[in-house]
Amino acid sequence: MSELNNILNGIYESVTEPVIVYNENGEVLWKNNSAEKLVGIDSESFNKVFSFLNLSLNSGKIRFENGGSFHRAEICGEKYIIVELNSDNPIIELFGNYQVVDFATNAEMQMRRAVTGISASCEMINELAEKSEKEETAFCLNNIITCCCRMMKSATLNSCLVAAADKNFSKSMPIAIDSLLTEIASGCSRALNNNCSAKYTGSCDCIIRSDKNMLTYFILGLVRKYLYTLNNKDKFILNFSASKSDELAVISISVESVGNEAVKFENIYHSNFEDFDNGINEILAQKLNADFSFSESKLNISLKCAKNISETVFESNKSFSEESLFSPYNIMLNDITNFRAFY
Repeated sequence: MSELNNILNGIYESVTEPVIVYNENGEVLWKNNSAEKLVGIDSESFNKVFSFLNLSLNSGKIRFENGGSFHRAEICGEKYIIVELNSDNPIIELFGNYQVVDFATNAEMQMRRAVTGISASCEMINELAEKSEKEETAFCLNNIITCCCRMMKSATLNSCLVAAADKNFSKSMPIAIDSLLTEIASGCSRALNNNCSAKYTGSCDCIIRSDKNMLTYFILGLVRKYLYTLNNKDKFILNFSASKSDELAVISISVESVGNEAVKFENIYHSNFEDFDNGINEILAQKLNADFSFSESKLNISLKCAKNISETVFESNKSFSEESLFSPYNIMLNDITNFRAFY
């Protein structure tokens, strides 16, 4: 083992990227200082890294934190698996390029124009369809609007990523947690179908400083992922609550069943773009200085409470007006229930 350590120290000790060496059973035999700083000193984190390896390959890419690669090697007649992780997030670097920013901004503008035109046409079609009173027409129109919302979701999250990658971007403001969650719960209720609703219960006497628009999309993105683990999406109540723990505001989100059927969860997140969605969540969490975690029955989000706030604190409008068709809540949640994919 000392001979192995000497060889690996000579090759990787000065490497700034995290490097971990496993045997074929997943036991950690060696790691450099950067690896310990990245994943911590607990064995569970290193086990998680190993679980991302495709052991049927001699080498390949892995998806943990910011990504990386692995390859098999034979040293002193023994076989090992060497993992090299990335310390920098490639998406942040990508959206930090001004040409990519220009492209994303232009793509968003074109998408918004297309969606506006499609939705205007849908309104005209709907007026004509009222005379025929065919249910199929209304059904298809709703699906068109839902697809438009999915397009808007991509455009809006692009903007959030551009803002998150910009180190000089800051639109922070004091926000009362109670007001924010009251608004978000009401918006979620409007975006979900009639059998589903959302509510905020409790009180959290805490003020945070954050970008309200980015924070809203961050929370809704996590709610979207959480709701996708539901087996039964016909009827449920989405419960928001919050409490203050030390200097943190801890937001908890859970689902309550409606009727006799219990809420069932699956561990698999049904999305073809799961890895990219997870990357967006991680980037926005880093920008907003937030932490989040999922359990089988609950989603928790932690935000740092602000100190010495002397500015006017954001308060949501108590008389909730009717929101636009492409509100953040419709964009992020309106395909969670009662949507038929035609592809």
